[in-house]
Amino acid sequence: MGMIAQFSVFQSMKENNVKVSLDGQGADEIFGGYKNYMVCIIKKHFFNPFFHYKYFSANDFNQIINNYKLFLVSLFPSLFERLYFKKRARKVFNNSIKFISSKKKMFEYPSNLNAKLNYDIDEHLPVLLKYADRNSMANSVESRAPFMDYNLINYSIDVSPNLKFKNGY
Repeated sequence: MGMIAQFSVFQSMKENNVKVSLDGQGADEIFGGYKNYMVCIIKKHFFNPFFHYKYFSANDFNQIINNYKLFLVSLFPSLFERLYFKKRARKVFNNSIKFISSKKKMFEYPSNLNAKLNYDIDEHLPVLLKYADRNSMANSVESRAPFMDYNLINYSIDVSPNLKFKNGY
Protein backbone atom coordinates (compact mmCIF):
# COMPACT_ATOMS: atom_id res chain seq x y z
CA MET A 1 0.00 0.00 0.00
CA GLY A 2 2.91 2.34 0.68
CA MET A 3 3.93 2.12 -2.97
CA ILE A 4 0.64 3.65 -4.08
CA ALA A 5 0.84 6.47 -1.55
CA GLN A 6 4.44 7.10 -2.57
CA PHE A 7 3.44 7.22 -6.23
CA SER A 8 0.77 9.81 -5.37
CA VAL A 9 3.31 11.96 -3.53
CA PHE A 10 5.64 11.93 -6.54
CA GLN A 11 2.69 12.65 -8.81
CA SER A 12 1.83 15.69 -6.70
CA MET A 13 5.47 16.82 -6.86
CA LYS A 14 5.36 16.60 -10.63
CA GLU A 15 2.17 18.68 -10.74
CA ASN A 16 3.92 21.32 -8.61
CA ASN A 17 7.07 21.31 -10.80
CA VAL A 18 9.30 19.75 -8.15
CA LYS A 19 12.26 18.16 -9.92
CA VAL A 20 14.34 16.69 -7.05
CA SER A 21 13.25 15.07 -3.80
CA LEU A 22 15.23 14.14 -0.70
CA ASP A 23 13.94 10.78 0.49
CA GLY A 24 14.35 9.22 3.93
CA GLN A 25 14.51 5.66 2.61
CA GLY A 26 16.83 3.52 4.69
CA ALA A 27 16.94 5.61 7.86
CA ASP A 28 14.66 3.20 9.77
CA GLU A 29 16.62 0.17 8.59
CA ILE A 30 20.03 1.52 9.56
CA PHE A 31 19.06 3.18 12.85
CA GLY A 32 16.35 0.80 14.09
CA GLY A 33 13.43 3.17 13.56
CA TYR A 34 10.66 0.59 13.23
CA LYS A 35 8.87 -0.40 16.42
CA ASN A 36 9.28 -4.11 15.72
CA TYR A 37 13.05 -3.78 16.25
CA MET A 38 12.31 -3.46 19.96
CA VAL A 39 11.83 -7.25 19.94
CA CYS A 40 15.59 -7.69 19.56
CA ILE A 41 16.20 -5.49 22.60
CA ILE A 42 13.55 -7.34 24.62
CA LYS A 43 15.17 -10.67 23.71
CA LYS A 44 18.59 -9.47 24.75
CA HIS A 45 17.37 -8.21 28.14
CA PHE A 46 14.55 -10.66 28.75
CA PHE A 47 15.95 -11.93 32.07
CA ASN A 48 16.82 -8.45 33.35
CA PRO A 49 13.99 -7.18 35.61
CA PHE A 50 15.47 -3.67 35.72
CA PHE A 51 15.15 -3.44 31.93
CA HIS A 52 11.47 -4.42 32.06
CA TYR A 53 10.77 -1.93 34.84
CA LYS A 54 12.33 0.91 32.85
CA TYR A 55 10.67 -0.24 29.64
CA PHE A 56 7.19 -0.54 31.15
CA SER A 57 7.41 2.82 32.89
CA ALA A 58 8.50 4.64 29.71
CA ASN A 59 6.02 3.24 27.17
CA ASP A 60 2.28 3.14 26.62
CA PHE A 61 0.49 -0.11 27.35
CA ASN A 62 -0.62 -0.85 23.75
CA GLN A 63 2.92 -0.55 22.43
CA ILE A 64 4.20 -2.85 25.17
CA ILE A 65 1.55 -5.47 24.34
CA ASN A 66 2.37 -5.29 20.61
CA ASN A 67 6.10 -5.68 21.25
CA TYR A 68 5.61 -8.66 23.54
CA LYS A 69 3.28 -10.29 20.99
CA LEU A 70 6.04 -9.92 18.42
CA PHE A 71 8.48 -11.31 20.99
CA LEU A 72 6.33 -14.45 21.36
CA VAL A 73 6.06 -14.76 17.58
CA SER A 74 9.84 -14.46 17.32
CA LEU A 75 10.21 -17.60 19.42
CA PHE A 76 8.47 -19.61 16.66
CA PRO A 77 9.34 -17.84 13.38
CA SER A 78 8.67 -20.80 11.06
CA LEU A 79 5.23 -21.40 12.55
CA PHE A 80 4.31 -17.73 12.30
CA GLU A 81 5.55 -17.53 8.71
CA ARG A 82 3.35 -20.50 7.82
CA LEU A 83 0.24 -19.00 9.48
CA TYR A 84 0.87 -15.49 8.15
CA PHE A 85 1.24 -16.45 4.49
CA LYS A 86 -1.31 -19.26 4.49
CA LYS A 87 -3.98 -16.90 5.85
CA ARG A 88 -3.24 -14.35 3.13
CA ALA A 89 -3.06 -16.98 0.40
CA ARG A 90 -6.49 -18.33 1.36
CA LYS A 91 -7.94 -14.85 0.79
CA VAL A 92 -6.60 -14.90 -2.77
CA PHE A 93 -6.97 -18.59 -3.62
CA ASN A 94 -10.20 -20.06 -2.27
CA ASN A 95 -8.81 -23.56 -2.02
CA SER A 96 -6.29 -25.48 -0.02
CA ILE A 97 -2.73 -24.63 -0.89
CA LYS A 98 0.55 -26.22 -0.05
CA PHE A 99 2.90 -24.11 2.00
CA ILE A 100 6.56 -23.98 1.07
CA SER A 101 8.59 -22.26 3.74
CA SER A 102 11.08 -19.71 2.58
CA LYS A 103 14.76 -19.45 3.36
CA LYS A 104 14.25 -15.86 4.41
CA LYS A 105 14.39 -14.82 8.04
CA MET A 106 11.81 -12.07 8.01
CA PHE A 107 10.08 -13.30 11.17
CA GLU A 108 13.27 -14.05 13.08
CA TYR A 109 14.41 -11.54 15.65
CA PRO A 110 17.87 -12.29 17.02
CA SER A 111 18.92 -10.81 20.34
CA ASN A 112 21.53 -8.86 18.38
CA LEU A 113 19.74 -5.81 16.97
CA ASN A 114 22.51 -5.04 14.49
CA ALA A 115 22.17 -8.52 12.98
CA LYS A 116 18.46 -7.89 12.32
CA LEU A 117 19.21 -4.44 10.88
CA ASN A 118 21.87 -5.94 8.63
CA TYR A 119 19.39 -8.55 7.40
CA ASP A 120 16.76 -5.90 6.65
CA ILE A 121 19.32 -3.73 4.86
CA ASP A 122 20.25 -6.68 2.64
CA GLU A 123 16.76 -8.14 2.09
CA HIS A 124 14.06 -5.47 2.46
CA LEU A 125 15.74 -2.19 1.65
CA PRO A 126 16.59 -3.03 -1.99
CA VAL A 127 12.88 -3.64 -2.66
CA LEU A 128 11.89 -0.32 -1.05
CA LEU A 129 14.55 1.52 -3.02
CA LYS A 130 13.44 -0.10 -6.28
CA TYR A 131 9.87 1.10 -5.80
CA ALA A 132 10.99 4.58 -4.73
CA ASP A 133 13.10 4.82 -7.87
CA ARG A 134 10.34 3.57 -10.16
CA ASN A 135 7.68 5.79 -8.59
CA SER A 136 9.85 8.88 -8.79
CA MET A 137 11.05 8.25 -12.33
CA ALA A 138 7.50 7.49 -13.50
CA ASN A 139 6.71 11.07 -12.51
CA SER A 140 9.97 12.62 -13.77
CA VAL A 141 11.17 13.44 -10.25
CA GLU A 142 14.67 12.59 -9.15
CA SER A 143 14.65 11.03 -5.71
CA ARG A 144 17.83 11.15 -3.66
CA ALA A 145 18.31 9.02 -0.57
CA PRO A 146 21.07 10.55 1.58
CA PHE A 147 20.80 7.78 4.20
CA MET A 148 22.02 5.32 1.57
CA ASP A 149 25.58 6.59 1.71
CA TYR A 150 27.68 3.47 2.20
CA ASN A 151 29.88 5.21 4.79
CA LEU A 152 26.83 6.00 6.92
CA ILE A 153 25.46 2.47 6.57
CA ASN A 154 28.79 0.88 7.53
CA TYR A 155 29.10 3.23 10.49
CA SER A 156 25.55 2.60 11.70
CA ILE A 157 26.02 -1.17 11.70
CA ASP A 158 28.94 -0.75 14.10
CA VAL A 159 27.07 1.59 16.48
CA SER A 160 26.05 -0.19 19.67
CA PRO A 161 22.34 -1.04 19.94
CA ASN A 162 22.43 0.66 23.36
CA LEU A 163 22.89 3.96 21.54
CA LYS A 164 20.03 3.24 19.13
CA PHE A 165 17.41 2.57 21.82
CA LYS A 166 16.73 4.34 25.06
CA ASN A 167 13.75 3.57 27.32
CA GLY A 168 12.01 1.63 24.58
CA TYR A 169 12.44 4.21 21.82
